[in-house]
Amino acid sequence: MLGRVFKVNFRIFWSVIININRTSKVAIRYIRLQFAMLALLVVCGSLGYAQSDADYSPQLLQKFFLHEAKLFEIIVEGRETAPLLRSEPILNWQNAERQGQLGSVFVCTNEGRPELIISIFTYSGKNGMRHRHELISMVDRPMKVIHDGERVWKPSAAELKGREILDVGEPETTAVRRMSQMRAIMRQMQGKVFTEPPSTLNLLPQPLFRYTSASNGIVDGAIFAMALGTDPDILVLVEARSDQNNTRWFVVPFRSHLIGLELKYRGESIWKADSKPDLKMSGPMQMPYASEPFFVYTDSAKIPLPEELEKLVEVKLDK
Repeated sequence: MLGRVFKVNFRIFWSVIININRTSKVAIRYIRLQFAMLALLVVCGSLGYAQSDADYSPQLLQKFFLHEAKLFEIIVEGRETAPLLRSEPILNWQNAERQGQLGSVFVCTNEGRPELIISIFTYSGKNGMRHRHELISMVDRPMKVIHDGERVWKPSAAELKGREILDVGEPETTAVRRMSQMRAIMRQMQGKVFTEPPSTLNLLPQPLFRYTSASNGIVDGAIFAMALGTDPDILVLVEARSDQNNTRWFVVPFRSHLIGLELKYRGESIWKADSKPDLKMSGPMQMPYASEPFFVYTDSAKIPLPEELEKLVEVKLDK
């Protein structure tokens, strides 16, 4: 837009110069006005576009994402212990197909089992680079989530029943063989996101996180991702669950995108999530979706410029 305005004003400016002998006073007044407008456009352009064009390194942004993740406080209803944030991200991702978004995924666990996923990622606009928080509950209790002193989310209990997988046999007795079974299960999964046109999701080759939880009857488990590029749209828990009688495999899918999603196993649809574009909130605790087990909201603050951001994360992460 700045270029178009400049081009139009230059044409008028040149026509005035050509006729300067006939309208010298008018021309001089007009020239002064044009120089003032040009200076204003340059200043406004630098203020409006400098931040979006700033050179943020992925490493610096990942430090910022960790800083943001550490500001979350999680309170699970009916429990004294809170899920513990793992300080290392379980995934750093980038998506060239979605405005070059870049993000990190963190997991909060309790007694070994994942209970909350925090995904923090960038998006660029004409007013600079901002970031969004994506929150996924993986616990069968309501919880309250606070970020930097402000309540941002109060989801109801997540659905953890899952689907039993029978065709790979009972879970093996060793961790190595159980991982082979988990991979075999995931290789039979087909994921789709219903964008325009729909896109097929690819299985990331490595599980994002592996765990056990004796108190929850989980002999072995892992989080796998179905992704567009490396940007996860569906997360899948694969768990070997044990009760008094036997140990069996279960899969539990979770949405990680607000567009419609589907997961198939051996060609059979086993899970669907409807498109809910309103899940992308412009701020925390906006209804009616603040009670959903999946929630995305935009932080109102811009990401500081790289020089300021470097100082911020160094101070905050050292504390």
